[in-house]
Amino acid sequence: MAIFMTGATGFIGSHLASHLIESGQQVHAYVRNPEKVPDLAARGVRLFAGELDDKKAIVRAMEGCTFGYHLAAFAKVWDREQATFERINYGGGINVMEAAVEVGLQKLVLTSTGGVIGPSTGSPAHEGQSGHHDGMTAYERSKARLEQAVPGYIDRGLEVVIVNPARVFGPGLLSDSNSEVKLIRSYVNGRFRFVPGDGHARASYCDVEDVVHGHIAAMERGRCGERYLLGGDNVSYREFFDLVGQLSGKRYRLFGVPIPLLLGFAKFQVWMARNFGRYPLITPELVRKYAQDWSFSSDKARRELGYEPRPLDQTIQRTIDWLRS
Repeated sequence: MAIFMTGATGFIGSHLASHLIESGQQVHAYVRNPEKVPDLAARGVRLFAGELDDKKAIVRAMEGCTFGYHLAAFAKVWDREQATFERINYGGGINVMEAAVEVGLQKLVLTSTGGVIGPSTGSPAHEGQSGHHDGMTAYERSKARLEQAVPGYIDRGLEVVIVNPARVFGPGLLSDSNSEVKLIRSYVNGRFRFVPGDGHARASYCDVEDVVHGHIAAMERGRCGERYLLGGDNVSYREFFDLVGQLSGKRYRLFGVPIPLLLGFAKFQVWMARNFGRYPLITPELVRKYAQDWSFSSDKARRELGYEPRPLDQTIQRTIDWLRS
């Protein structure tokens, strides 16, 4: 069976592609520039060039496939044109589902984000929540809109399962999707000493390898039309970096930055980006997000997919070891 996938050059997608290859699957990877990923071709992956706004090219890449994974997304912190998030994440996802219906794909696993479900209020957020909340980033809004479109394609005969990863990190591509590893590296090197607010806002952190297994389990056992939160341990910023300090042997005092001050800094960053082309380190949307709790429950994924995230300290340790190597 051939498997179609987008996002094979991204953080999670590159790990997923490796797992599929190692299990003997024929992979059709839809990528922007095949010349940049000769390693995939060398491992037997069939590469198809194209953009997510080219449905005909997606159809060509998908022909002959039985199953598909759609992971590609525009997951940047900011873009001068906010419409970019809608065009790539929503419009691109629509094109993938349209192509899947056209070629008769049997099942599609759609990668969204836990950000469309939270934040948590008092207890960990879960899949039963509305999926719409104030304070979403442009990325999350585009993903939420795509999720809303899924039932229409199920009605047309496409089996779709949605997975919603939490804060994924671990060894691998150091992209915006793997920002926690960048922070761990900065902390260990003594360059990161600040946390938003009092540092007690909680979030769910998960290992990229566990999230990949969650994707595969969603394909094998996920129920059509359902979504599954793929999270891990729920800890605060201070608890997270306390573990980093313990495991790395590098302990530094963390300073809390008042949210109003951080908002002012973020607005200045966006102003610099708009006027001088300097990409912002943070945006006001992200400040508001990081000031909230993002604890998640993965009970549904555990129960229905057999999802078993490893303890947070194990992922931090293997990340530190990888960075040192």
